[in-house]
Amino acid sequence: MVIFQSHFLEERVIKLEEDFKEKFEFISNLIDDLETTLRHTVEQLKPQELTSRAALLEEYNRLLKYKDRLKGIDANVQASEEASNWLDRNRKQLVNYAKLEILDDKYKARKISKHTVQLFCQDLDFYLRWAGHYLRLASPPKDMPKGVIALVMPSQIYIEAFKFIRNEKISTTVGLSGRAVVMLRSFINRFLIKRDLELDATAYE
Repeated sequence: MVIFQSHFLEERVIKLEEDFKEKFEFISNLIDDLETTLRHTVEQLKPQELTSRAALLEEYNRLLKYKDRLKGIDANVQASEEASNWLDRNRKQLVNYAKLEILDDKYKARKISKHTVQLFCQDLDFYLRWAGHYLRLASPPKDMPKGVIALVMPSQIYIEAFKFIRNEKISTTVGLSGRAVVMLRSFINRFLIKRDLELDATAYE
């Protein structure tokens, strides 16, 4: 159970982040340069060159739309990074909250063994870690690595835990921005709650 805990993965995530930021900055600077050039060109046109001015203004307005879209992408990326960092800092506490709410309360009568509870918590921790890494990259998660999820309880119990975390523990009251809250809740909903967890189950030895 070491794939996402390895230094190799951390280094890979950091490298992908750096590559993205470098390319994003290049595109952003390019658009800024084009905006300056277009604005300067429009200002230099003579009054009689109305046709050229209209065409350039149309291109300039189109460029501004691209710039606004780029700002939106940048805001989403920052929100994803914020949400991922928060999830990484609070992951173990979230798992403990879910354990207390789902196992220690609703399923106490089942007399679940401590070993099963431990494996359940390890599964939750790994799912949140797995989601957090891809959230940090603002990218949909890839396939779950085989051999790391025990799925020692019915998948619906895991889903209840994810829903509890999404609904009760993720809000602006815990230090997250509104955009990061939306991003994190949506990510958990799409890639954990709506996930077919049975596909991740492997024989536990």
